[in-house]
Amino acid sequence: MTSQQLALREKQRLPRYSTALLHKKLMQESRARIIGDYRIDPQKVLEAMAANPELTWSRVRENAARKLREAVAETAFAALLRYGVNKQLLNIYELTDVSYRTWATIVPSKGFENYYAPTFRAGLPQRVDRGEKYPQVQLTGITQTIRNYKFGSILAIEEELFEDDQTGQIPQRCAEVGENMAYVEERFFYAQVFAVNYSTVGMQGAGSTINEDSLVIAHNTATKVKDPLNNLIVVRPDKLICDTLDEMDARRVMETPAGLSNPGNAPTNGQLRYFGTINPLRGRYDIVPTPFLTIVMNDMGVSNGFGLNTTSAPWLLVQGQRGSIFQDRTPLKTTQ
Repeated sequence: MTSQQLALREKQRLPRYSTALLHKKLMQESRARIIGDYRIDPQKVLEAMAANPELTWSRVRENAARKLREAVAETAFAALLRYGVNKQLLNIYELTDVSYRTWATIVPSKGFENYYAPTFRAGLPQRVDRGEKYPQVQLTGITQTIRNYKFGSILAIEEELFEDDQTGQIPQRCAEVGENMAYVEERFFYAQVFAVNYSTVGMQGAGSTINEDSLVIAHNTATKVKDPLNNLIVVRPDKLICDTLDEMDARRVMETPAGLSNPGNAPTNGQLRYFGTINPLRGRYDIVPTPFLTIVMNDMGVSNGFGLNTTSAPWLLVQGQRGSIFQDRTPLKTTQ
């Protein structure tokens, strides 16, 4: 295989779109605009501040005032401050560990609402006799729209508090708005997921605590789900999405090498391990915990935040990058 073929294969493995690329473009445009307007490179200013702890934002303002006219210095400092906060905000946003990014397909969006037309699997080929015409198969789908929603907040901070800060806490707290935005997206995503009536797609088996039996039922049900044309969808679950309340239980069930039950004298799941047996669930799924499943259920009117069985937190078996779409229209940005 040539180097060009290897490079093409590696390119095909990379996601065609990511918020990191969107944010990188935003910061490049912002940097070029500040350099063009004020002949100051904001990136070099941030690097100098990182190398010299004594170089605070108040010092940056003084330096700008010495080099530029007063009116221009104020706007230049505001632009530098906005660039610094925005860069830190975006960095924290990208580094925030949220579960929906591990299995949803993130796509760009250009409008208020986007239309999708997912199609069902075409019918299977059939055997024909010599000279016989091949049968025609159906390719049908559904019309689905996904609407974009806007989120934001105002963080009020006194100018003197920002300039006199000697510990760097104030810019850090401003940048944590990016972390909060990632959590808002996570919460909103699962609110849309749980808005579906899962009893209509055969997922009632997942309405129980995480144990060997419930995982087997959920796995078998998911792999046998059919579309309205009675074609097998062919789902291969590879991730277990669970609330942080159930994370340790999930790891006990799925990471022990021994079986959880004895066919001859089955105990309560989770109580005993039978060595000499195997655990078929070991390494089968990636465990993806999130604290927001019970919170979302609570928002939907379930007082204790539990799932279908009303006695335990909800959880899902999913196949990554298939079936769930998260739209992203514009990058995060700071206005002043």
